[in-house]
Amino acid sequence: MISRFTSFLAAALIAANAGCSSEPKRVEPRDLRVRAVNLSLIFDFLAAKNADAKDLRERRAKLAADDAAISSQRADEGDPKKRAELDARLKKNEGELKELGKREESVKARLYAEINRSVAIVAKRMDLDYILTVGDALVYSKKEHDITDEVIREIVRLHNRNAPVSR
Repeated sequence: MISRFTSFLAAALIAANAGCSSEPKRVEPRDLRVRAVNLSLIFDFLAAKNADAKDLRERRAKLAADDAAISSQRADEGDPKKRAELDARLKKNEGELKELGKREESVKARLYAEINRSVAIVAKRMDLDYILTVGDALVYSKKEHDITDEVIREIVRLHNRNAPVSR
């Protein structure tokens, strides 16, 4: 039994190391190709076109306005019973806001996945080594190195390619 296990383990180790070489892979030297992208601008572009994101923004704005109105009524209300009703409405709105937050995170994740896919396509097409985010870590970039517009065009191209054809 131990002999079989040892043989199996040795074969597995040999197979695992077969593709590994003791020398590191050599990379041909060349100038690095670095560009910058404004992810915030791209996210805003996508969110403005996304129906789910629009719906969530509208619902959040409606709840915020409702909360402000309820809070104002509550401050002026002297009747404890009506105040309790207003408190219940505020608590209900708070629960809806939490649910909206969860849905917003889901929509953000989908939008960022779409952005990442488009950035990867553009990076491959332009043979780039690195893409930096404008605003987070990049202090300066020449406009000619900003590929934000190219990524937005790629997103539009992907949307058009995936859109149903009307006949």
